[in-house]
Amino acid sequence: MITWSLLHRSSSSFFEYIFSFFVRRIKRIIPALIVCILLTSFFISLVDPFPSESYFTGLSALFGLSNIYLYVKQLDYFSSSIAYNAFAHTWSLGVEEQFYLIFPFIFFFVCNPKAISNVGIATLIIACITLVLLVLFIITHQLNHTFAYYLMPTRFWQLGIGVLLAIFIASGQLEKLSVFNTTVIAGLTGIKLHYVTLLALIASMFIFQDKTLWGHVAISVLTAALILNGATNDRRSFILTSLPMLFLGYISYSAYLWHWPLLVVGRLQPDSLMSNFAFYLIATFIIASISYFIIERPFIKMRGDDSPLIWVFAFAGITIFGAASFILNIHQYKHRIRAAFNINELPIEAALTPAFLNLPGTELTFNPTCVVDNQDRPIKDDTFDNCTYPPSGADKPTIWAMGDSHAGHLQGLFVKMHEEHGVGFHLIETPGLYFPLPRGKEFKSRDILFENAREQFKSGDIVLISRLLLTREGNPTVQSDLDNWLEDVSDLALQIEPQGVQLAIVGPPPIFSFADIRGCVPSNPLSCAIDRVFLSDLAEQVHAKIRALEARHSNLKLIETFTVLCPEHWEKCAPFQNGKFTFRDKDHLSVYGAQKLLPLFLKSLDTDWK
Repeated sequence: MITWSLLHRSSSSFFEYIFSFFVRRIKRIIPALIVCILLTSFFISLVDPFPSESYFTGLSALFGLSNIYLYVKQLDYFSSSIAYNAFAHTWSLGVEEQFYLIFPFIFFFVCNPKAISNVGIATLIIACITLVLLVLFIITHQLNHTFAYYLMPTRFWQLGIGVLLAIFIASGQLEKLSVFNTTVIAGLTGIKLHYVTLLALIASMFIFQDKTLWGHVAISVLTAALILNGATNDRRSFILTSLPMLFLGYISYSAYLWHWPLLVVGRLQPDSLMSNFAFYLIATFIIASISYFIIERPFIKMRGDDSPLIWVFAFAGITIFGAASFILNIHQYKHRIRAAFNINELPIEAALTPAFLNLPGTELTFNPTCVVDNQDRPIKDDTFDNCTYPPSGADKPTIWAMGDSHAGHLQGLFVKMHEEHGVGFHLIETPGLYFPLPRGKEFKSRDILFENAREQFKSGDIVLISRLLLTREGNPTVQSDLDNWLEDVSDLALQIEPQGVQLAIVGPPPIFSFADIRGCVPSNPLSCAIDRVFLSDLAEQVHAKIRALEARHSNLKLIETFTVLCPEHWEKCAPFQNGKFTFRDKDHLSVYGAQKLLPLFLKSLDTDWK
């Protein structure tokens, strides 16, 4: 549509052409976007216990940068982490706005409206650019899916197809296509091309997941082909230009803006009407219609082309920065806003407990102080000392906890053992890297930390290792590398045995299938529950393998956490107990959940010192 509009506009100069283009885009995009982001941010502050990601994505969207923000944060659009981000969908608007920064310059010189009859050269140049960037998309999709999905250069080819489509239609080539469709295709197959295209498009939506490479290509090309075929027939064109279809076209931008925030609200309020799909569709249609008539239409009809350009850009800049200021400060006024609506605390907030505690006796946070990944959280000179707490007496042991985030999620437990029983502890989490590392894999920071710990081992100390033992995706299964890992654990037990150090392996806790803890309802224990028998069988498979290793090493112990977090009398495992969340997500414990394990740990370990 943008290309079609540009082809039928004439401008006396390049600057008039460029500035009038941006004025029209500002009037079309910015007002409705600002209103959507402001109202959604306001409402999200009432219903979302963790709104920060939505705020920052919305803030980025005001400047056309939400796709870049989501890429930098490495948030996969198809992952569960994105499902509660109220502005995740604006990545595509960011791609479009960035496209507008370069497209009019290319278009003016390649497809000068005064020389549109020269369609061959224009088509060739645009087609070459589109083809080159399609190849870039294919290559980067294999190397870095997130880059290929979010960023404008790797999405240009899809917009380029639309440009070629508009040029082709404007050049008067439709008649030839119509003859080819009705004579050649129909003559050979008995089926007209538009039916074949429609069936292929529908099939591709089921065959390909949208995140697959060829799914992107097939759906984009077939959609363009269907539009092209629709334009070659008066009856099909009449359907596309009927009043209902035109109205849907008018409100499509507002529907795009509002459909995702309303969907997120339904997820945040699973007991509300908004979680009903029929109500959601009706609400989206009504809000999109109101947005079009009250916001979009008045600005579109405003005579912006004749007004001083400086005022248009000044107005856009002031409103964008004003909206940005509102979003940056809304969190500070969250409690006042809620008080105005008589909302003191959300039920889910009352059930939530922290993911971590501050390090004992300090204001330091566990993350990033005691998290090392050699990226944005590298090991520092004081990392080991900051994350190591000696016991209260010589007769007390130190627990040397090592592993990935499933060691880190026990931090609340270790703090409580230290404060109530005088046990020393050392805990440094290495996200995504369990301990011991698989043979052949190196992580120098972990090696340094372990050697530092070994120098301080004393008889009676405990090396505690914890890792993800069940798979996260789909139906959980036992990790395929478990047997190999246990052999490395066996070597570790032998290595530390001469120092009189015990080795404790933490068994698997329950693992859930919910996308986000915000979708769970504390008043409904079964809202995020999963069958206990199924999970118990998986946990027992892991326990059996560790017990076999335990029989080979006198200094090795298994700590079975499953029955504490999902008691035997439960038919289903749930992520909360006594109205409090024991988990912070589908497979990590909260502080409350970790501290529920204290009696088990005291019983499982040598308790002469307690």
